[in-house]
Amino acid sequence: MALDMNYDPPKHLNLLTTLDEAGQSEYPGLVALAYFPVTSVEERMAVAMKAYQSLVIRLLVRRPLRTRNGCDRQIDGNLCCESGHWTIQFRAEEMEKERAHRRPRVYRVIFPEDLVSQLEEFLAVWRPMLPGRDLAELFTTLAGRPFSGLALNNGVRKTIYAHTGARPTFVRSVLSGLPNFLSRPETLRRNKGVGSNS
Repeated sequence: MALDMNYDPPKHLNLLTTLDEAGQSEYPGLVALAYFPVTSVEERMAVAMKAYQSLVIRLLVRRPLRTRNGCDRQIDGNLCCESGHWTIQFRAEEMEKERAHRRPRVYRVIFPEDLVSQLEEFLAVWRPMLPGRDLAELFTTLAGRPFSGLALNNGVRKTIYAHTGARPTFVRSVLSGLPNFLSRPETLRRNKGVGSNS
């Protein structure tokens, strides 16, 4: 059954909390590296992918851009650090058409402050272990290529299912409604952190 993201805000904020907790549960922690020597490339890569999935999900809850923008997010392009502050930015033509005509020439938001340390750890520790480390895209596949929308979405749904037991179709309904739901003023007022603009 499709989820109406305009209905019952408190209930949906609880769902956001659940999704964020799934992202937190996926995070392996630096201690996980102690179990695998540097020569265990595949094992360390698998742990790095868990760190990637954790960051993807937690970022999605707070900055729910469309799949295309999630795949296209590039370091020093759409993800920039200026004077110690991280921002996410896209030109209007990089956004979907229905948003491009309503937004300024550049869509720019502050990277969620509570995820900055996780982002910087991912860039310094986890990303260098992944095959796509030389690409501009922040997130890449195990084959070392930029993600397709389908691959990115499938990975997110499978990870959330593993931690919550939520059916993939239900997760898809929740995720597809996040951009509209989180942009509603009443949502931002009620939310105490998860999915907010802080």
